[in-house]
Amino acid sequence: LHRRGRIHRPLAWFGALGSIAGCLSLTLARDGAPEAFRPGDVFAWAGSGWHRLIEGDLLGSSQFLLNVALFVPAGLAWTWLTGRPVKTLAGLAGLSMLIESVQAVAGLGGADVTDVVANTIGAALGVAAGSVVTRGIDRSDGSEHPAHAARRRGIVAAGVGFAIAAGLVA
Repeated sequence: LHRRGRIHRPLAWFGALGSIAGCLSLTLARDGAPEAFRPGDVFAWAGSGWHRLIEGDLLGSSQFLLNVALFVPAGLAWTWLTGRPVKTLAGLAGLSMLIESVQAVAGLGGADVTDVVANTIGAALGVAAGSVVTRGIDRSDGSEHPAHAARRRGIVAAGVGFAIAAGLVA
């Protein structure tokens, strides 16, 4: 965080925490109150959905694409905030597994492995865009040649545009 400028830090925190709040609320609270508490099903989701990954056309599934789009902002914001893309991707994949486990235990929605795959793909797209944005922001300190500064702004715009396009396509 000490490498980031004072102007960008609050915006990065807002985006990072807001993206996690969105992921949690859209996956855990969309169906209302839990149906039942089933602690024995904590890992039940890991065995379901494999046939859809192997046989199905996942890109034709709106649920799969929405799960991808849900984690793109989180990947972008957390990579921008921390500057650590690998740890961000691992953390978001772990968050997705935790969400699926909570869904299985609480009886909230349909928990299966395809959601984890979709969320991880979305996180990877967001991390890629966040890496581009972070690279452009970190090096634009105002002391570089104007042509280089314009190039950096272009890199940032491309990263943000990529994230927006991924969300719109999904």
